[in-house]
This record gives sequence, structure tokens and C-alpha cells, in this order.
Amino acid sequence: MQIPLNGFYKARFSTPDGEAGGVIMLTDGKLCGGNGDLMYLGRYTQNADSFSADLVTKRLWVQTSGLLKDDVEIKIIGRAGLNSITCIGSSPQLPDVELKAIFERVPF
Repeated sequence: MQIPLNGFYKARFSTPDGEAGGVIMLTDGKLCGGNGDLMYLGRYTQNADSFSADLVTKRLWVQTSGLLKDDVEIKIIGRAGLNSITCIGSSPQLPDVELKAIFERVPF
């Protein structure tokens, strides 16, 4: 059974360097969101409980620090549940960095 993913999520990203958070909106294969520093833009696919997404981060303000960098392409894969999506990810711009992501549905 395929779980409908359209909705609003709080997002938590972690790497060996630390954690960051933001919000994500999933709508009919499109992903958008962000936090105070970055916006996330991309597309996702779903097959039953399997989830995958390709996204890019874009810096909102000039800044030299932060967990996620600007203009980074990220590929994430994971599993979707009723209220959350748990993923692992990678980026060609950050080849030695392991990324973990958890999206938790925010009801409204």
C-alpha cells in the first residue's frame, strides 16, 4: 500500500559535523522547503514505502558556516511511514560526508 506523502514536514538533517533543521513541503512529486539560511528545492518519487529525492540547497544569505552548504546536490533514499520519512543521503560535492535525514509530518 502506498502512503500519501503530500504534506508539511519538519526536517532534521545530520552529518558527522552536526545537525540542522528546517521545514519541507511535499506536493505531487515536488519538494520545497528551507530554514533561516538555505532553501531546498527538488523532486521526489515514491514506490510503496520506498522514497527517493534529488534536491539542491540554495543559500538565502551570505554566510560561510553551516551544516549544509549552498548549491549542493543531494540524493536521498529511504522509507516512508504514516508520519515520517527516514533517509540516508549523499552529494557529489561532499563525497566523504554521510547525510541522514528524518522528515516528520506536521498536521495542520
